[in-house]
Amino acid sequence: IGIPDNFSGIQDVKFEMNYAGCYFYSGKDYREYIQGAFYTTLEKGKKYRFSIYVSLADYSNIAIKNIGVLMSSFPIKGEFEHELSPKKRKDSIKTHYLNIQSEKYLDNKQHWVQISEEFIAQGNEHYITIGNFNKNKETNKKVVIQDQVPNDTSYYYLDMVSVEAIQKEPEHQFNT
Repeated sequence: IGIPDNFSGIQDVKFEMNYAGCYFYSGKDYREYIQGAFYTTLEKGKKYRFSIYVSLADYSNIAIKNIGVLMSSFPIKGEFEHELSPKKRKDSIKTHYLNIQSEKYLDNKQHWVQISEEFIAQGNEHYITIGNFNKNKETNKKVVIQDQVPNDTSYYYLDMVSVEAIQKEPEHQFNT
């Protein structure tokens, strides 16, 4: 998308030079997802933190509370126009799903908001797919006033996606 001006509004870059955008809510359960690969597969039993910065686009009138993160052993392939529910997928790809539930609606159109979640890796996570995996009727949403939006949509800008191992603090031993 264009930066900072694009079809869905204006948002300045917070990090580096660019960001991505996806529909997380729209009519008839239309969705978009962003997918990437880790440099290496996550280690089984190790604790990680997923983090992302989001900002609701100016021309969106629906804000949601949750973002889904699907980590998988292989890329999710195909053309999908509707929600990609982990429950309804019929492939044999091993997946690890996180539903990141924010305390507040992700409705900030002016600033970037960081959300994060800690998890224990299953050891098969090599790809990551981000989006809203719920149907419209299962999505926590609220209407955000916007006169210029003809349809109910939720388009989010995404930046600084991160999955980092959480280092365990070394135990201190004392000599007595």
